[in-house]
Amino acid sequence: MLGEDCEDAAVPDEGILSALAAATDDVLWLFTADWETAVFVNESYEDIWGRPLAALEEEPLDFVRGVHPDDRPAVRQMMETVAGGEAVELEIRVDDDAYDRWVQVQCQPVGSGDEVTHVAGVARDVTDRHRREQELRELEAQLEASNEELQQFAYVASHDLQEPLRMVRSYMNLLESEYRDELDDEAQEYIDFAVDGAERMKGLIEGLLEFSRVETRGGEFESVDASEVVETARKALAMTIEEEDATVEAEPLPTVRADPNQLSRVFQNLLSNAVQYSEGDPVVEIRGEQRGDEYVFAVEDDGVGIPEDKQSEMVEIFRRGPGAEGEGTGIGLAIAERIVQRHGGEMWIDSARGEGTTVSFSLSTAPDEC
Repeated sequence: MLGEDCEDAAVPDEGILSALAAATDDVLWLFTADWETAVFVNESYEDIWGRPLAALEEEPLDFVRGVHPDDRPAVRQMMETVAGGEAVELEIRVDDDAYDRWVQVQCQPVGSGDEVTHVAGVARDVTDRHRREQELRELEAQLEASNEELQQFAYVASHDLQEPLRMVRSYMNLLESEYRDELDDEAQEYIDFAVDGAERMKGLIEGLLEFSRVETRGGEFESVDASEVVETARKALAMTIEEEDATVEAEPLPTVRADPNQLSRVFQNLLSNAVQYSEGDPVVEIRGEQRGDEYVFAVEDDGVGIPEDKQSEMVEIFRRGPGAEGEGTGIGLAIAERIVQRHGGEMWIDSARGEGTTVSFSLSTAPDEC
């Protein structure tokens, strides 16, 4: 009987084969090089292949019948290749009923010198792995579909949604210019409210549009001097910094591999928040250093701070800091975090109410190319 002593063929190290067979759920086998005799096959064959072990005694090639018809040519090629002296590894479908089981097969020649006398192999059930891979493929397809929907939203946001806002602003301006002398203070206030609301909605739409395009509209990664990126961000906020009489101090920063425009956007958003939520004359400090396999940057302010139980919420979209009523859109920090994630890093907040806030983020030293 297969799996036990066999009188018709010499079984090398038969005791070792039996011990291995009892210790594994894998199929172990040993055939003669011409595949005409099944010297040894353990009982796991029946569990994985779904065919009786005894059938191999009468017809050694019975195992081929348990292979999916589409995979049988590959199996026959494997048999020929191994008998010729080369090892082979492949994955096939087995199960005489539904062929829903995947098996990884490794087979190699056994012999003395240049002569191949036997072929030995092991087969392992990898069905669970294939199912997980299939689930991942389905998830990727869902994500691609979701991304297409997001891009459709981006198109709508950049065109259809902004057109009504342009009309509101235009007609409010016309109303104000043509009937200025006939409007009382209350009517003028209503117009101001309408224009301000339209401007805020425009900012929200543009923020959402930028948020949706972080992945798809990002530039190539390149070697970037972070100090120059911070200077670009500071120039973009020059008017705000001057109006708030803010001081921005930056240490010499390392050179990193990043999308320069997106990295500048991160610093711009963090600087804007730091100035906005400070009291008196804001002082903002920017630091950066390499730590192991990543770079860590920090933007620290001396502002009002954020309660500990609110810090994790601040990177969520539409979340605004304390005292931000009527200011900002609540999207800037979410955009910054998404950019950081694209660069293989993460963002976190250290703060205490009344003691200022430090927003830190890391960048991988070798982010994936995008």
